Amino acid sequence: MTVVAATSGLPEKRPLFSDQAEAVNRLARHLRRPGTRGLYVAATGTGKTLVSARVADEL
Repeated sequence: MTVVAATSGLPEKRPLFSDQAEAVNRLARHLRRPGTRGLYVAATGTGKTLVSARVADEL
């Protein structure tokens, strides 16, 4: 019989670059204010999806 350790199944979070971490902090702070919306614009390949996912985690 082989015993296999159970894992959570979730991948580890990728570390953010400093500009991405700053974007997460600023976006989350902005979106916590009632009635606000936001638009995050950045160049292709800069991690917009990753930043957006981390903002969602923060909220």
